[in-house]
Amino acid sequence: MSFRFKQFFVDDSRCGMKVGTDGVLLGAWADAALNMNGGRARILDVGTGSGLIALMLAQRNPDAEIIGIDIDETAVMQAQLNFSASKWGERLSAESVSLQEYAVSHIGMFDAVVSNPPYFSNSLKAPDEARTTARHTDTLTLGELVRHTATLLKAGGVFSVVLPKWEEQTFLSETANSGLALYRRLNVQGRAEKPVKRLLLGFIKTTGEQNVIEENLILEEGLNQRTEEYARLAKEFYL
Repeated sequence: MSFRFKQFFVDDSRCGMKVGTDGVLLGAWADAALNMNGGRARILDVGTGSGLIALMLAQRNPDAEIIGIDIDETAVMQAQLNFSASKWGERLSAESVSLQEYAVSHIGMFDAVVSNPPYFSNSLKAPDEARTTARHTDTLTLGELVRHTATLLKAGGVFSVVLPKWEEQTFLSETANSGLALYRRLNVQGRAEKPVKRLLLGFIKTTGEQNVIEENLILEEGLNQRTEEYARLAKEFYL
């Protein structure tokens, strides 16, 4: 299926993880870099899939180089096609490689890392192999994601991630001694009467503690009607 946004389109027909709200939220919310003194920011999108988040970051950050990695070769080929069809193709690239392997040869090379990671660690496996790989932590645990991200980031680099609420404590315990300090948090509710189900977390690579900026976002009011806050966050992307 193809999805058209204001400045680009995404074909996700060959990807296990389809275009969804989590990816749009992260792409619109994530910081590309903090305290940059000129130069081009380098951003890594872990588990890039169709390349949606990478494309959103390319639109938001005209001086950034964005690299997407994914272990699914078919998804990487689709991301490359989506990148080539965009106006930012010269700043976007995709590679079929695991995060574990990639981190070994790219220590301290990135100003920012973003990820919409696999998180269904205890659920039944989907019959589609690509979808299973995209949605389960068998190939990349949350602990591995944290450790390798800390290795990839420069000092002062930032890490943005979207997670289900029920993974919060596990994830924060993994980051506790990683050198990554929480500095941003967005609590996401589907509707005002519903509990928080999604979290967007922003970390900075530092040895010091940070004051955490905490915000809340409700996605819908009424039937399939975006709230003003959600519309404002995604206004540069949704038609």
